[in-house]
Amino acid sequence: MSVRPEERRTADEYNRWLRTSAVWRALPRLFGGWPRAWLLNTPALELPREVGLKPQHRVLDLGCGDAGVARLLAQRVGLIHAPVGVDVARAMLRVAARNGGPRRPVALVAAAASRLPFADATFDLIVAAHVFRHFEDDTLFRVLLEAQRVLRPGGILLAWEFAPTRSRRLNRFHRWLLTRRAATVNLRGYGVLAPYALYAGFQHADRHLPRLPFLFPPIPRVVVMLQKARVASESQPDAACLAERFAARDG
Repeated sequence: MSVRPEERRTADEYNRWLRTSAVWRALPRLFGGWPRAWLLNTPALELPREVGLKPQHRVLDLGCGDAGVARLLAQRVGLIHAPVGVDVARAMLRVAARNGGPRRPVALVAAAASRLPFADATFDLIVAAHVFRHFEDDTLFRVLLEAQRVLRPGGILLAWEFAPTRSRRLNRFHRWLLTRRAATVNLRGYGVLAPYALYAGFQHADRHLPRLPFLFPPIPRVVVMLQKARVASESQPDAACLAERFAARDG
């Protein structure tokens, strides 16, 4: 599995954290589903209606963690195809497998978000909940390229993440809080994420304002809805070409 440096660091941090903390291993089981969605992943509650999610659609949960979002969507929509959860931290995937249960299974895959092991145009929807902050700019762009590649024409990537404020002091405090569990924390707003997405080939990059507020923790969030073009356009950057440029540079 090819992994970018900060992806490997993040995986190591989560693997170490889960090995040493029995309390945190148990939390997803004790405090999951609807309560967790209300507190941490509010957009997941509105997502089926907002994007028109149907039972026949294929869903990818990017950086799935314990796969709580994927299971929630499967339950609410009655997905015919098991949603796919991808995470680079194998210890987190083991937690997801233990907490999954047989009724609404999630297909779990150990992979880096910057190198997704899926064919082009596989998914109708990608969800990325609190994932982008772990990536440096270069890796974030690669992740967006990969997401654009594996989405079907007209497919949507809905992502939410902790966002910066206008206060440098408050931003430093938020980074300090968020680095208790991860080594890399990059706070980005819509003004940064949208240009990255458009250059990666998405046709639309909209700021999404959920009707329901995030309840915990009290740190601002940014929610973006990115849509792949329904028809290929010559005016858009070619994702495969850009990926080849990155590979050539790294080589």
